[in-house]
Amino acid sequence: MNDWNAQALVLRVGHFREIDLWLKLLVQGKGLMTAFAFGGSVSKHRFCGCLEVFNTLQCRFRRAKRRDCYTLEEAQLVAGPNQLRQNWSRMGVAANCLRFLETFGTTDEHCEHVFSLLEDLRHTLEVSNPISDLLPLLFRFHLACTTGYAPDLWHCSLCQRPIQDASLFVVNAGQIFCPGCQNQLSLPEQQRFAIVLDHKILSMLRRVAQELPRAWYTHDLTGTQRQIVARTIDGFIQYHLGIIWRKGSFIRI
Repeated sequence: MNDWNAQALVLRVGHFREIDLWLKLLVQGKGLMTAFAFGGSVSKHRFCGCLEVFNTLQCRFRRAKRRDCYTLEEAQLVAGPNQLRQNWSRMGVAANCLRFLETFGTTDEHCEHVFSLLEDLRHTLEVSNPISDLLPLLFRFHLACTTGYAPDLWHCSLCQRPIQDASLFVVNAGQIFCPGCQNQLSLPEQQRFAIVLDHKILSMLRRVAQELPRAWYTHDLTGTQRQIVARTIDGFIQYHLGIIWRKGSFIRI
């Protein structure tokens, strides 16, 4: 049977031909997928005007003759933003997170968590006030941590003792070292990309790694601490995921 049903979250929508659409979707149980909605820009019976970015849909798909192509036969709105579309700065944050997910990808194993992550992100952007300017970076870090790239932020990589105070995070190694072990590092100083993380930054990064966006508050960080967080996450994503932001898009290096 070629037809099948699943919930999907819309990441991107584009036009081809006059009334047809293509959609980049995160589909429960399937991961990232592109589907074509023929007549999608005009059909009120099959799509009810619900083919918009950040909507969660109940969909009926059909596999095309080419096995790697799918058509969206019909869709109903399950959930979506209420006020978010009127706030362009917050929609910009959402778009940045969705583009990163497209570049990073996901697997069947992690698909359910990523789906919940996006729905919580949508809720957070809808209701939280204010929104942290670090949120796109925090999203990248959480996604990396929950899909197999998590550094151990709780224990020293040498002595394995719990980290209690300010410690040295060697970004390119993805390892953290307590003050007592920092002088025992084997890497020469010039080969390290190392950043000192105080206890408040460390606690915030641990929270981001384990919890969903509604818990990612950063209002208690100073300007200097925010800069350190940004530098740490940006460096970690570059070194371990090989993804950078360049000329308005994410690319792999």
